[in-house]
Amino acid sequence: MATVSTHQPSKTQLLSIAFSAVVVATFLYPLGLAILLEFKELPAFRAVEGYEQLILHSFLNYWIPTLLVYVALVLSPLGPRIRITNFVTWSLGIGNIVVVLYILVRIYASTIQGGGASYAVAMYVVVTYWPAVLLIFAGLVRMIYVSIRYRSPSSTSAAPTKTLSFEKGDGILAAIMVAVPAAFGVNLVYGAGSPFQEEKIRLPIFQERCALAGDTILSSRHGGASVLIGRNTWESRYENIKNGVSGRHGGGVLDSALLANYDIEYVEITERETSPEGDDTVAYFKKYFRQREKHRVDTPTSAYGIFGTDLTTDRDRELGITGEQVEIIDLDTKEVIATSTHFFSYEDGRFCGEAPDGSYTTSAFVAKVLNFQPKAN
Repeated sequence: MATVSTHQPSKTQLLSIAFSAVVVATFLYPLGLAILLEFKELPAFRAVEGYEQLILHSFLNYWIPTLLVYVALVLSPLGPRIRITNFVTWSLGIGNIVVVLYILVRIYASTIQGGGASYAVAMYVVVTYWPAVLLIFAGLVRMIYVSIRYRSPSSTSAAPTKTLSFEKGDGILAAIMVAVPAAFGVNLVYGAGSPFQEEKIRLPIFQERCALAGDTILSSRHGGASVLIGRNTWESRYENIKNGVSGRHGGGVLDSALLANYDIEYVEITERETSPEGDDTVAYFKKYFRQREKHRVDTPTSAYGIFGTDLTTDRDRELGITGEQVEIIDLDTKEVIATSTHFFSYEDGRFCGEAPDGSYTTSAFVAKVLNFQPKAN
């Protein structure tokens, strides 16, 4: 029977083993990601840049667990019993290098605007990260086998066992591995431009603006077959609102939202036109559901109009805050019968306004006031 040459790993190889064990454990259950998801609902954390979130993810998933496993191997009786072969050394070494390079490339890709680079890197996970994890897993299985098979110090194929101890070099390594993520975390929370520090500036201003938010319905009417929409009046949409934070937001064309979702015949829209003389004039158009073309009308016939006003100040824009007020007006009497005011922070997802069911849309507010019925499926 051929003998297998085994030896006890050095401290550097023991660190590689610790990282390998963490990589496989993370592949099975990403604990760091689970921790980050617990904090993801915090408004300030939502403002953390994507690459910073990935760095945090790497620290929690790999860096800190590797340190803990390494210290445990050094201090426990398990470390001296480990035996490795050349196959174990090379498989863990190559696998670990590929994993580290993949993590670094993914972090770098996340700094590129648009998300295309991150998507491209993620597409290659099946030919980079996954094979590396399989190679690491094979190395760990082989290590466990030879450690059990040749665990006796008297074995002719096993080198004498050396007692491991936590030495000065280990202390320096542990201090560095603790100091780096700690420094990153302190800078993330307290550094210049930190989202947590910016929130301290933004939150009081946002709360001051929120004092103006809410719906006021003076009179609920029957809107009839149509409604007039003023210029620069859009469909705002905020969904999954929990504890004043919107999980998803967007916008669109208000006339399309009303025609698609509610039982009205047509909408009338207001647009600016330039006359042959170069003057700006107001023009009105009818728009029907599922018709691309709009039909010009001389005078709107709708009984009610919807007019939006941008409440965003210059300071709001600097802080990533936007505000809007929507008024519904009786076009005959010029009476304002309802208003809806809301504010939103793009940086941390905070929303203030009327959202009793965890969502807000301009079209739903209009339908509520003018008693527009949802379309039948």
